[in-house]
Amino acid sequence: MEIQHRNVNWLLLRGLVRECRHWHNFPTLLKGKDNQVHCLDIPGVGVHHQMQSKLTIEENVEFLKEEFSKIKVENNYPWGLVAISMGAMMGQVWIQQSPQDFQHFFMINSSGGNLSKPWERLRPAAIQKILKLLFNDNPFKQEKAILELT
Repeated sequence: MEIQHRNVNWLLLRGLVRECRHWHNFPTLLKGKDNQVHCLDIPGVGVHHQMQSKLTIEENVEFLKEEFSKIKVENNYPWGLVAISMGAMMGQVWIQQSPQDFQHFFMINSSGGNLSKPWERLRPAAIQKILKLLFNDNPFKQEKAILELT
């Protein structure tokens, strides 16, 4: 798969307990000759795994904005945001607060309560697996179960 429209810088955001590595080779597919592709982790996961997690979407967005300001460099291309799950919820808040930061926003599988009801976002069969995850302290089994759910 090759992305034809490459003259956009991209910022990628993942969901809860997901980190940049979970994008696999997707950033490579978006990368063009002159544009940038970056992924940011929130506190508590990935490169920030030793930081205390933020308690609200808004706190995470403020953290992400600070991180984004460190990597954003001016070039001739606009910035786009691709965000999935809780990352999409954070992206929605970010766009509402600072619409000038991005010219493109792709929201994937958002769990935002303002977009759909909980029973529309979660398959009933998944509830049992999620409950088991809460009581399982084996990270490999947790990861396997999460991957089976998505």
